[in-house]
Amino acid sequence: MEQVLVTILRRDETDLTPQEREAILAAFQGKEVVFKRTDPKDFMEHAEQCRQLKPVAVVLPRERPIPAVAMEEGFQHITVLPHRGVVELEPLVPKFKPFVPK
Repeated sequence: MEQVLVTILRRDETDLTPQEREAILAAFQGKEVVFKRTDPKDFMEHAEQCRQLKPVAVVLPRERPIPAVAMEEGFQHITVLPHRGVVELEPLVPKFKPFVPK
């Protein structure tokens, strides 16, 4: 049976609800799913871990990424871009599509 790795951000396999676990296992029917927790310190470390581990999927954490809450509370987050000057980061709206394993 082929083994596939699914990493879980900032949670253990035991933190998955029975429904989450069942849905993930069903998505990889006929394969042995191995779960591995990762705790990257930032998005760059997360990318490096993905390159090293080569998971077939990454389970997102339950908490929202920074600065989502601050932005929802009206705090503006800005940066300066060449040829554009000061620009404001717009709130990110997650967009989901059905998961089909590669």
